[in-house]
Amino acid sequence: MLEIRTPTKVLTNRNVYGRNKTTRYLTDADADKLAETTWIKETGGFVVEYKKIPTDKPTVSFIAEKSDLEKVLKVASPEEIKEAGNSMLLLQAKRREVINITREIEAFIGSYNSEHTQKSYGYQTNIFLKYCGEQGLDPRMITPIEGTEFQNWLRFIGKSKTVIRHTIKVLHKLYEKIWIHQNISDPSPFDLGSLPRKTKEKMTYVPNEAEVAKILAFFKDNPIVFTAIHFMQKYGMRIGAFEKLTIFGNHATTITKGKRQHFIFDEKDTELWRTNPLNNLTATQLDDRVNYRLKQAFLGNVTKYKYTCHDFRRFFAVKLYNETKDVLLVSKKLGHSNIATTNTYLMSLREDAIGYTLVE
Repeated sequence: MLEIRTPTKVLTNRNVYGRNKTTRYLTDADADKLAETTWIKETGGFVVEYKKIPTDKPTVSFIAEKSDLEKVLKVASPEEIKEAGNSMLLLQAKRREVINITREIEAFIGSYNSEHTQKSYGYQTNIFLKYCGEQGLDPRMITPIEGTEFQNWLRFIGKSKTVIRHTIKVLHKLYEKIWIHQNISDPSPFDLGSLPRKTKEKMTYVPNEAEVAKILAFFKDNPIVFTAIHFMQKYGMRIGAFEKLTIFGNHATTITKGKRQHFIFDEKDTELWRTNPLNNLTATQLDDRVNYRLKQAFLGNVTKYKYTCHDFRRFFAVKLYNETKDVLLVSKKLGHSNIATTNTYLMSLREDAIGYTLVE
């Protein structure tokens, strides 16, 4: 429902974590009505501090209709609810009404060990809560059609297909867990089948041993880049593994993506790390530095393709698989929790793989 309204008051909105702030311009009636909703009372998300503003500029605001479940809760009296105790609709509505959405989100995000994942998932859920607050929706009462409207809104404000896919997948997981916790049989309001399709795969090239040796020789006089590439191609490390890497004797330990990994270095590698430790740089700083140098090598015709840090991890996977023909071993060495992820690293071995080429 789209209505033209003339704002007369300013309503300040803070999300459940209290970090972001947005401002809504509402009529007196709408502002008072929104301030009385259960969503605001429970979360304390809105600071109702009205200011009179000029009325000469009308604005367009989207007024969302209430869901069926919300209508049932508003209309049904205690007697009607008691008489219709076997009604599945009322039962599910009452179960939704007691959900503490803030607590559920914090439990959901906290169930992941990786700081990066927690930060990413927190950002996606904040976008959704901000949308609910601006549209006057109760996140506990979200229906599939409202989930689709949220996806359309993401597209409307210019979010990329990748961001939309990621956001909807995160919310799908969130609501699946909430419904399980609350013993609600409804499906998740976010349909993964309606997600935008992935764009054409980015061209990815995996270097061979001769190419890797050439790259290492070129960066021999750059100890930081040389050390990073050497360990990535030999042990399959992520660039983020170096920041928390510690070594005792020849036993190296690190934490990456929330998982602890162990490596056994030989004497040369142990001495190389002690000479050029990389844990004095953050993962972002090291990634930027190495990728910048690799780009310079490509522009200077040192390499045939423009490689990135992650391509040396793919090189390690391909090399180990060629030696062992054991996908499970490759997956374990890479620290993958899903073997399907490992298979994507080995796509360069498929002759029909579009966009994946093993350098000759």
